[in-house]
Amino acid sequence: MVRILCWHPMGQAIRAARHDRGWTLEELARRIPISASQLARIERGRHPVDWRLAVAVARALQDPRITRLAVALVRETIEGVGDDAA
Repeated sequence: MVRILCWHPMGQAIRAARHDRGWTLEELARRIPISASQLARIERGRHPVDWRLAVAVARALQDPRITRLAVALVRETIEGVGDDAA
């Protein structure tokens, strides 16, 4: 089972980190890579973020807020792997 993070604080953190860097939606989307419209939906909390996408965003932004969220999601995914076998 793939865990996803779909809550507004993740999107808010991504938007804040992107603004801190002075990047446009298009610039960050190109670095991930995903579409700018998908990134906009993520920032608004309207698109799920799985661990792979969270890690890609963390790598692109190099921001501790995003890194902490990505690590938490990866950790939750790893811990949840055993849950699926039961």
